[in-house]
Amino acid sequence: MTLSTSNSEALSLSPAAHWPLLVYEKSVLKQEKYAEILAFLEDTTGLDCLDIGSETGAISYLLRSRGGNWKSTDHEPVVVERIRQLVGDNVYLMQEPRLPFEDNSFDTIVVVDILEHVEDDDEFVDELYRVLRPKGTLILNTPRKKFSWLARFQERVGLTDENLGRVRPGYTEHELEALLSGRFDVSAHRTYRRFFSKLFESICLLIMRRFPTDKMGKHAPMVSPEMLDQHKLLVRAYSLMFPLVRMFCSLDRTVRYPGYMLISKAHPVPDAAAS
Repeated sequence: MTLSTSNSEALSLSPAAHWPLLVYEKSVLKQEKYAEILAFLEDTTGLDCLDIGSETGAISYLLRSRGGNWKSTDHEPVVVERIRQLVGDNVYLMQEPRLPFEDNSFDTIVVVDILEHVEDDDEFVDELYRVLRPKGTLILNTPRKKFSWLARFQERVGLTDENLGRVRPGYTEHELEALLSGRFDVSAHRTYRRFFSKLFESICLLIMRRFPTDKMGKHAPMVSPEMLDQHKLLVRAYSLMFPLVRMFCSLDRTVRYPGYMLISKAHPVPDAAAS
C-alpha cells in the first residue's frame, strides 16, 4: 500500500513534518497495520472519530484523509507533539487512563498499540465506553499474546516488555473479549504479522537499540527525524533494499498459524453503564 493524500488537501504540512509519511512509505509493517485497520473501518464521512496511540502521526494523517471529524490523543507529550506537527489541530494529551473528552463524543474510536501500555486497562476500557456513542464502533489493535521460540528469542536479546514500554505482552482473543465483557460485544477478530514480518520487526528493533532515539516513555523506541538525518547512508541503503524487505515479509502468506498482532472490532453493549 502506497501513501495517497488525494483527499487531504485541507491538511497543511510544513516540510519538517513530512518525515513520518516518508517513513510510512518505506515501512512494510506500518502499511500492513493500516491495511488491517481499514479492513474493519467503515465510511467515516461526517462522523466524529478518535484515534489513540498513532505513533509518529502517519496513521492519524491517513485516517483523517478518509473523511470525518477526527481527533487524536496519546499519553506521551513527545508523541502528541509529533502528531500535532503532522496533522495540525485536535490533538490532545491524555492522563492515563482518563480520556480528555466528554461523554458520547465519538462514533468511531481506533486504538492503535496502546492498550498493552496502559496500567489499568479495565478503567481504560470504561473510558472508551464512556466517550463512544451507543451505536458506535471500536477498533482495537494490540499484540497477540503468543508463546513461541521467536518470542523467547526476543526476550533473550533484550526485547522484553519492559524495554518496549509495555505493561503486558498483549492479549489472546479470549482475554481481550473478557476485558471488554459487559461493555462491548466483539463482532470480529483478525490476526496478522506472522513469522517473517515479526522476525523483520525484531531485527529492526535490535538495530534501533544501537542508535540514539527520542525518549518515548511508555512507547518502544521509534524513528526520529534526527536519526534519519544522522544516518542518511543507512536510510539510503534501506531504501534500495526495500523491495527485498517487502518480498521477505510477503512470505507470511505461506504461514497458516495465527499472527503476532490482534485486531478486533466491537460495539457498545446497550445500557452497560446502568448494569
